[in-house]
Amino acid sequence: MKDILEEVKSFYNYIFTRGTEEEKERVDELFWRIEYNHMTKKENDILTAKITKEKIKKVILEMDNNETLGLNKISYKFYKTHFKETAEHLADILMNY
Repeated sequence: MKDILEEVKSFYNYIFTRGTEEEKERVDELFWRIEYNHMTKKENDILTAKITKEKIKKVILEMDNNETLGLNKISYKFYKTHFKETAEHLADILMNY
């Protein structure tokens, strides 16, 4: 399997860096023929739904007090204790990340 992956990598590296214009056009034609699965409206709505304070609270309450939300090492216990003060800020951060 590794040999196949190396061959594919070598092929595409050649096509996209040193191939002739004709070879590059053939690759473009090939990729335009591929049918991709598209996201449904329902899937898109789920992924782009507004992050609400209620959703954040649900997640925070489910987490262990000693776990942290990120690299800042602030524990979930802190967020549980100070939810009223932090919820709006968390929602803004998560929606704009």
